[in-house]
Amino acid sequence: MTRNVYHISFFAVRPEFRGRGASTAVWRAQLRELRAAQTPITFFASAGEAGESILISGLKTAGFTHIPLGACYCYGGLARSQRPDTVVAEAVTHDEELTSIFSHGDAPGMLWSNPTPQQLAHYRRDPRGGVLAVIRPAAGQPAQGGLRIVRFEMIHSDGTTYSTAIDSLHLAAPSAEHLTAAVQLASRLWPDRVSSPVVIGPNLSGISPIVLQRAGLRQLPGALVYNAHLFTPSANDPWLAARFTNLEVL
Repeated sequence: MTRNVYHISFFAVRPEFRGRGASTAVWRAQLRELRAAQTPITFFASAGEAGESILISGLKTAGFTHIPLGACYCYGGLARSQRPDTVVAEAVTHDEELTSIFSHGDAPGMLWSNPTPQQLAHYRRDPRGGVLAVIRPAAGQPAQGGLRIVRFEMIHSDGTTYSTAIDSLHLAAPSAEHLTAAVQLASRLWPDRVSSPVVIGPNLSGISPIVLQRAGLRQLPGALVYNAHLFTPSANDPWLAARFTNLEVL
């Protein structure tokens, strides 16, 4: 079942305007729109942050049914070599294969992202650096999966760092070889424009820890954990059977 959803993105208030009710005003305006639309809603929240409980409470009060879609732990790893005749990942500039992959999601328990052509064009225009890619069992073979790769920035007290991330991974039956190919491609895209060669995976939900380990991906200590949430206007909505999502975090 394919449907449109509202995705509540991250927002922040500039320090000089905090404590004046700005975030409350934004949230109240959002809630009015969401209540009127009666459309499923998703959002990610940093585990334990105050805004998470406020959003959950507000949407429940507005009559939405809530289920958690699990915690998204951040994994990272370095590019590893593979045999030349095995799985490959490659960037694509056309949408035909991607649209086919995205619209036929059948991973059990997964709330599957299905971006429109307009969204795909938006991803490609990402000023940070963004690439859409497919994963093939071998060069020239039909694609088995797709993903988004993005160069993102993180601002710390001691400066700004840049990293490469694989996100919105679409694989019905992910393997270590699939992930290795994705990391290989990501590591080649902006080698001189990132602060570290480690490729990040902020949402690899639904993939077996054994598969992640075999691909050389490890949970990053100290990295943010994002909790994913789904709200539906009906308590009988079939989407409430979902347990994970591959929606992009970044």
